Amino acid sequence: MNFGRIYGQGARGLVQSAWAQYRLILDLATARAYGTAFQQSYPEFTRWCETQDRTCQREQRVAIGLEKGRIHEVHWNSWGYSYNQALNLPIQGQCADAFMTALAAIDTALFEAGIEGGLVAAPHDELVLEVPDADAPQAAAPLKAVMTEAFATTFPGAPLTDIVTVKTGRSWAETK
Repeated sequence: MNFGRIYGQGARGLVQSAWAQYRLILDLATARAYGTAFQQSYPEFTRWCETQDRTCQREQRVAIGLEKGRIHEVHWNSWGYSYNQALNLPIQGQCADAFMTALAAIDTALFEAGIEGGLVAAPHDELVLEVPDADAPQAAAPLKAVMTEAFATTFPGAPLTDIVTVKTGRSWAETK
């Protein structure tokens, strides 16, 4: 419910994803009730959705990310205006801003900590470092700090408890 609603999913989409992802049979009335309960539980988010929807429809564009300089023009869509894009693109854009901030800062943080090695991959929301075994425990601190600071800068006032988990292993697959 959380991720679907945040990205603009309605009751019909919830019914479909409940079945496709969990083989859960959910009727439309129950899905609508869940959506209403979510909206009542998070009134500030609900107001943002309504305001965002009106603004994007009026302006026929969606501002993406923190700086709002990246724009998705609605006319680019063959289907026209999309409520899902109006909600999804700004959130995904801000998450990308946080990720890119951390990505840009990790090399400097490792260098300043005197750790050899560095970033080798950046899949989705992870930074994968390759450092000597002896430096792995020391590399965890700047990695966690960089990712936490990037999130805090991008989402001021958001809770920061346990938002970054650092794992070590001989390979990326081993840390999964």
